[in-house]
Amino acid sequence: MLLKIQPSDYVLHAPLDGDVTATSSTSIELIGWDQQVYQLLLTSSAGHCDWQVRVGDHVTPVGILGTLSSDTAATAILTCSRHRPTSDATNADYLPTLGY
Repeated sequence: MLLKIQPSDYVLHAPLDGDVTATSSTSIELIGWDQQVYQLLLTSSAGHCDWQVRVGDHVTPVGILGTLSSDTAATAILTCSRHRPTSDATNADYLPTLGY
């Protein structure tokens, strides 16, 4: 986990420059310029996020990702995690070996 915050208002901003790759009612997944996958996750038993962006959109920290539902903002905890891209997981851990 990279970051864990309790939002002070209803508006959610992107933590980085990147592209939206997936959304759900409580999370959004972004791929950053560094080709790492980042997930923002709302850890609240009630409420949801109203995303203002769609899959394929480019986002920046000055832009609005979405808003929290009114019943969520007071108790919401938002986490940001980084994951290795799936394509790198199969190739980056192995070095090519010649002659075998």
